[in-house]
Amino acid sequence: MAQMTKRLSRTIRGATAVMLLLMAGSVSGQDGAMPANVDKKAHAWLGENLGDGFASLLQTEYGAIDAAHVYIVPDLGTWGAGRRKGKHQGTDFVLDLPPSGEDGRVHVGAIMAGTVVHLEEKWGTYGTTVFILRDTSPKMLLIYAHLERLYVEIGDTVAVGDLVGAFGCTGNCNGLRGDAIKNQVHVEMYALKDGFQASAIDWTLMPLKQVRAVAVKSAKAGHGIDVAHYFSSYKPNYLDRERLAERYAQSIKSGGLDHYLAQQRKQSAKVSAQAPAARGPAHAAREQAQVAREAVDAVLEALDESQASWDPIGWDEDWGL
Repeated sequence: MAQMTKRLSRTIRGATAVMLLLMAGSVSGQDGAMPANVDKKAHAWLGENLGDGFASLLQTEYGAIDAAHVYIVPDLGTWGAGRRKGKHQGTDFVLDLPPSGEDGRVHVGAIMAGTVVHLEEKWGTYGTTVFILRDTSPKMLLIYAHLERLYVEIGDTVAVGDLVGAFGCTGNCNGLRGDAIKNQVHVEMYALKDGFQASAIDWTLMPLKQVRAVAVKSAKAGHGIDVAHYFSSYKPNYLDRERLAERYAQSIKSGGLDHYLAQQRKQSAKVSAQAPAARGPAHAAREQAQVAREAVDAVLEALDESQASWDPIGWDEDWGL
């Protein structure tokens, strides 16, 4: 299973690379201001490394999910939204393509490289959850919740774009208002002080409380980072529950996720078919250089064979020398 997941990750990363070129924007986040719960070092690193991270977040086997289908429900998933106990520490990204047929066809990918330090299944309101730690300065902790299932194990190292789980709706992904949400991923991220040591956390005993106690914090702003602030390739789309229900209904009429995947498959095939023609003069020059190298190698090999078969004694005898 792990090998299959890694192969799928590589395939998707290849397709996602094309989407990154189409979706890329500035690498410095939505604006130049430093948001809450980061220090200068963390802010600079996030601006340089998370700009195109959105294209890695939701993926299919054909590449990144089009941002036009990804929404934030204000009363549910907005970073910093009020809760009965404090503020919402992450951002919940909802897809307006309801699942149909076989599940697990939309995957959640790492937006940050790191090591898997903790996993949870059926973990209260968070549902199936993964914790990924960047253990070099500036230190960061990335958390995904509400996953359908996990693709990784504790101790695994992940690169940006690697698949970590299936998009789903485990735990309390609907907040306090019924079953309006079909699927979403909760993204929670913390900036940690340079002196932080992963070994200081007992990951089996209320890890969120321990992490928040040592995370960089701004007064009255909770502890988590507003991840969407740094996604330069994604401008947050906000949609209330009623409008989301309408989008679900429209999507189902037009074929839903099945139709979207079929369209994405056609686009992927078209890009692949055009790829050879788009190689350009640089690629042609490399091919010519390779042909020249092979010709030289053939000549040298022929000379070596000629020298190996030369018998100087027999040659002298033939000529009477």
